[in-house]
Amino acid sequence: MLVHDLDFVCSLLGPPVAVCADVRSSVPTRALPDGGELAVTADDTSALLLRLASGAIAILSLSTIGANVDHFRLELLGGDGTIVADSSLRHTVYQAGPASEKGLAPLAPVEREPAAPQHLPEGLAGHGSRAMALMLEDWLPAFDGKPTGVPTFTDGLLSLEIIDAAHRSSEGAGWVPIEL
Repeated sequence: MLVHDLDFVCSLLGPPVAVCADVRSSVPTRALPDGGELAVTADDTSALLLRLASGAIAILSLSTIGANVDHFRLELLGGDGTIVADSSLRHTVYQAGPASEKGLAPLAPVEREPAAPQHLPEGLAGHGSRAMALMLEDWLPAFDGKPTGVPTFTDGLLSLEIIDAAHRSSEGAGWVPIEL
């Protein structure tokens, strides 16, 4: 699941030049309903430290094994100010503040609706469907050969390169350069 966060960080802050990581399956087996056991082969916990080409540092951590936890936090910290997003599947709160001010103030995001929001289901399914509808609308110009702001195949390849480097780092390679 961290691949989406990697893509997001790269789109905001630019590509990384190196990664140092710990990536693992924290729970190596799962009990099956019939009493058997299943070996877990997918990573469920990751911590990545990225050196970005811009000079910034990004820290990403993710765990999919936490029960009853539905939280995402983004912090962008810079010399000129701070932006923070606290999010769950149902709600996100954005705050921002320039370095010249004390504290953070609410930041209202630009809300964008798909072309036909009335056709979306209710609840969490509607939330996911809304995101998918907006993504598909963003892709439409590409079908006519026009440029779009959506991630490209090259962006996806970069995310996979970061994941591969993170695995190598986690296996003992330390800082691994990102070659793309």
